[in-house]
This record gives sequence, C-alpha cells and structure tokens, in this order.
Amino acid sequence: MFQSFEWYLPGPADSLAGTSSHYALLTDLLPHLSSIGITHLWLPPGCKATNAQDNGYGIHDLWDLGEFKAKGSRRTKWGTREELNTFCEKAHQLNIGVLWDAILNHKAGADGKEVSQGVKVDSTGNSSPL
Repeated sequence: MFQSFEWYLPGPADSLAGTSSHYALLTDLLPHLSSIGITHLWLPPGCKATNAQDNGYGIHDLWDLGEFKAKGSRRTKWGTREELNTFCEKAHQLNIGVLWDAILNHKAGADGKEVSQGVKVDSTGNSSPL
C-alpha cells in the first residue's frame, strides 16, 4: 500500500497556473507505481471541505466529491469528481486497489450552528437525558 498524499501538498491556489490536480498527477503516475509493485493506493479524504485548500478533514459535505460549486470552489483540494473517476478507472485497469480515507466524524465545515440532543450513558449502560 502506498499513501498518496501528505499534509503539506499544495492546493489549487498554491499550485502554478496550468498544473494538474492531484488526481490527474496520480493518474499519470499509475503505470510507474504498478511497475514497482504498488498494489493499493490510499487516497486523501476527497469530500468537499471548508475550502479548496483544506486537506479534507474539515468536512462540509460528505457527498460532494468535487461536483458542486460550494465553499468557493467546484473542485476539492485534490480535484474534481471527473478526475477522481478517471483515476479510479485507470487504477482498476492496472489492478491497483483504491483505499479512501473516509473521515465521517469531522464536521467542521458547517455553515451554522445546530441544536442537538444528547444522552448521558454511564459505564453500566444506563442512560438519562442531559
């Protein structure tokens, strides 16, 4: 398995004009990665985050993978949904598995506060409203 990202990779505003997205760069690298024996690639969280520079851990929308204009951009830091699809298709053609870093519990990218209910549970499993 190969981790295909790290925290300090530049986002779209940091990249030079005309450079490819992270997904496009990975797609170009797939033949080489396959030739050296890489069988799986670990992708960064690809959901729409707080902004296009966010690494994907400040999730705004779990279902937006770079399809909708939100949070100042259509794409995520890593690219568009179409680029992700192209990458996955090429990876599968080369028998490279794709692992998704799913960050389902981070909800820092909301647009407002919400009221929520909680239940206190003690160590024996007894619960009571807060």
